[in-house]
Amino acid sequence: MSGDLREGGHYGLEGNANGEILRCEPPRLLGLQWIPPGGGRHDQVEIRLVPEGSDATLLELEHAAVADVFRTDPDTGCYGAASVGRGRCTSEIEATSD
Repeated sequence: MSGDLREGGHYGLEGNANGEILRCEPPRLLGLQWIPPGGGRHDQVEIRLVPEGSDATLLELEHAAVADVFRTDPDTGCYGAASVGRGRCTSEIEATSD
């Protein structure tokens, strides 16, 4: 990863995504604009680390994306995006470290 790694700065992952750092609250929160190779989409990713007791940390990942058709087709516009709604995927991953 390279770039101006602070809130408002821009980053790049070699051969992968790039974008703007939208929020940075070390050591608990990182919010990014995520532009995949080739551009087109401008997703947002937020990563949160939440303490769970004295020996565990919960990693929360939120990925928000808008389908290209809602960005580029004036006939679908806001009505199309609103009719689809916003999806959310959650899962728990259990990990330990030594």
